[in-house]
Amino acid sequence: MKRFRSIRLAPFAIALALAAMPARARAQDTVRADIPFEFTAGWVALPAGVYTVTVDRSDRAVAVREDETGKSVFVPMQVPLVTKSNGSLSARLVFSASGASHALSEVWLDDSTGIRVGALGRQERLAARIEVRAHPTHS
Repeated sequence: MKRFRSIRLAPFAIALALAAMPARARAQDTVRADIPFEFTAGWVALPAGVYTVTVDRSDRAVAVREDETGKSVFVPMQVPLVTKSNGSLSARLVFSASGASHALSEVWLDDSTGIRVGALGRQERLAARIEVRAHPTHS
């Protein structure tokens, strides 16, 4: 009798596992941007180029991957950023700039949902902000 019951419950367990997959997929959002200048992500210097940036909320990390070489850098998420949606902004990457140096500081997935990344120091708070338009990707 116990064996019959476990066989009958197996399809429900499989369905439950499959239902959990989209929740994991939604925990990751990806944008793509053509960055026209050298920059740092975390402590790693990266060249100008096309990048795919993936925010993984479950791991609290942001992966920055150079599309041409496939080189990836992982940057810790600091805090979520939320602003009132006005519909005029879209996905974008924000860099703090001081002189010729640029550092990735924010990843915005749409006009109202963003993530602060990397270390937040006094220099970053005082630096100029440069925004690069990004495009959401669908996997």
